[in-house]
Amino acid sequence: MQQSPLDEVQDYATNWLWHYNHERPHQANKGKPPLMAA
Repeated sequence: MQQSPLDEVQDYATNWLWHYNHERPHQANKGKPPLMAA
C-alpha cells in the first residue's frame, strides 16, 4: 500500500527531528548532540 503525501511528510519530519535532537553534532555543545549535552 502506498503512503499518502501527508504520511510521507510526517515521516520525513519525524526522522529529521530525531536526527536534530539525537545525532547531529552541535558547536555550542563541544561537538555533542543536544540530547547528550543535556
